[in-house]
This record gives sequence, structure tokens and C-alpha cells, in this order.
Amino acid sequence: MSRLADLFRLRPRNIRVRLFRDLALVILLTFGGIVALATVSASNAERSTARAHIERASVQAREEFRSRMEPVDRRLRLAWEWGKAGLLGLDDRAAAVAKLGPVLEPLPMVAAIIVADSKGKEIYLAPERDAEAGLTAWVTRTKGLPKSKGRLLRERWSLDRQLLSSEWIELPGYEPTERPWFAGALETPTEDAVHRTEPYLFFELKRLGVTESMRWTPEDGNTHVVGLDLLLGDVFAVVSEIEVSEGSETFLCDSAARVFVPFRPLP
Repeated sequence: MSRLADLFRLRPRNIRVRLFRDLALVILLTFGGIVALATVSASNAERSTARAHIERASVQAREEFRSRMEPVDRRLRLAWEWGKAGLLGLDDRAAAVAKLGPVLEPLPMVAAIIVADSKGKEIYLAPERDAEAGLTAWVTRTKGLPKSKGRLLRERWSLDRQLLSSEWIELPGYEPTERPWFAGALETPTEDAVHRTEPYLFFELKRLGVTESMRWTPEDGNTHVVGLDLLLGDVFAVVSEIEVSEGSETFLCDSAARVFVPFRPLP
């Protein structure tokens, strides 16, 4: 008992006891440092592994989304090249259906294609689809026709481009040149750049969506813009199909750190 008490004194009388105590403390501190270092290293390794996994999953999801959106980008660029070549008129609706219908037909996620100019003229083409029958008709909406008196002409066309119905409609406050897709395309650094809007409310449909658009300016200086409308719900459907790993979930976010997630009804 006296040896044990002597061990815990600040200055033990026996030099052997003192050396033993000092050695024990050195061993204890060294062991503790090794354990602490190993714990920190393991924690850093786990964080590095998790970070690498997240980065890989993000890259994979981004590349998968990009590959699924590539057909949309290709068709937009095709329509843009036609416009630059002077093949997209804004007055001949039957010709527009003939040219632009095949652009939209293989793209069920695209709600409409729009071509407008800086003078406010516009032609809008949308597929009419049935859940079972698929594509059933085409609908055009034209702005800026002669004697329109500010109204827009909506027409419905058969798949073989026969006019089925026609009516004049009014959309008070609607100006294509003031829409995000038109204004955004004018701000791109070059004509061959694609502008992608943030989610916004489509004027007539009153539903959220995004639009990809491109511009060109003929020799007469009248700038034209072509855009493809995508409903946000259809974009979510593409995102929800992307799987990067078991148990993972993909979502959309933008540069402002806003996160967009698909609506899911409560169980």
C-alpha cells in the first residue's frame, strides 16, 4: 500500500518509483495520442469516402439527365438551323405543321414549339395526345396575322395536316417578346448558345415549366427566337427515373440553391 501511495506523490521518495511512474505516463499519453490520431484519421477517411461517393453519384445523375435531354437539344438546334436558312415562316400554318410536327412527334416530354420575332409575330405548335391513342392532332396558335386586331388564331389540324377547326381568341397582356424564353435568348453571348429558363408559369396553360430557346437574326435585322416548352412535371418524370445507386433519390436544384422535388401524395 505504501508503494502505491508513493507512486501517486508529486515527488516520490524512491527514484525507481518515480521513473516507473514517468514511463507509465509517457506510455499512456503516447497510446492516447495514437488512439486519437487513428480516430481522427478514420473519421476523415469516412468523410472523404462519403464525399467521393456523393460526387460520383452527382456526376452520374447529371450525365444521365443530360443524355435523356439530348434529343430535346438536338431537335431545338435542328429547328434553329432551319430558321437561319429561312425555312420557318410565321404565316403559313400548314407548312409549319408539316415542318415542325416531325420535330415534336418523337419528344413526348415537349409540350410545344414556339417561333417568334422581335416584331411580336409568333406561331405556336403543340401536340394533342391521348393517354391510350397517343398523338391525335396538332394545335397551332398564331399571333400577328393581318387584320387580326390583336387577337390570336387557334387552329386544330389532323395528323395529315387537314384543318379541323379554327377560332379567334384573346390573350390580354400576352407579348412573346416579353416572355422569359425570348428575352433570355437575346442575352446569350452567341446565336448558337442555348438559353434555359428557370421554372416559370406558362401564360395560357397556367402550369409551371421551363423553355429552351435559341435566336438568329436575318439580314433584315428582325431577330427570331425558337423555343421548346417542357412542363416541369414531365421534367420531374425524367428525373425520377434516374437511379444512381440503391436507396438513392434524384432531385432538381438550381444555382440559387432552390430544390425542386416531384409531388408525392401521402400514403
